[in-house]
Amino acid sequence: DGSEVMVSAKPINAATPRSVLAVVKPNGSLVADLTGVIDGGYWSNDGNSIAYFNDSAHQLVVWQPDSKASRSIPLPAQPSPWYGCIWSPQNTWLACSGGHAVVRGDPTTRLLVDPTTRRAGTVKTADIPVVWLSGS
Repeated sequence: DGSEVMVSAKPINAATPRSVLAVVKPNGSLVADLTGVIDGGYWSNDGNSIAYFNDSAHQLVVWQPDSKASRSIPLPAQPSPWYGCIWSPQNTWLACSGGHAVVRGDPTTRLLVDPTTRRAGTVKTADIPVVWLSGS
């Protein structure tokens, strides 16, 4: 609803790969923040949760800044990092990209995550953008 803003910052050429993910109100007051090996930040459609990758633990974390609660989901092994998540319209699934095709048209590995059951799996798809259908 625009009442909070997510800010993600990664230091350039830092000795440690630590990042900051923060949620702030338009007046600049801090709602919540995290520091760690964080990659990404994908806000749910209802504005209640943020999904991000904890690269050092090989997990996707679903964080609720207002309550400061979080759920960690172990990820399947992947030679290249996962990235680019989108939430389904009802916030019941996340789809993320990874392992992009070397040759255009080759299959791409996608990560599908159910944050409620904390289960994740992969599927090979065409190297095209992911979209959710209404009702998913």
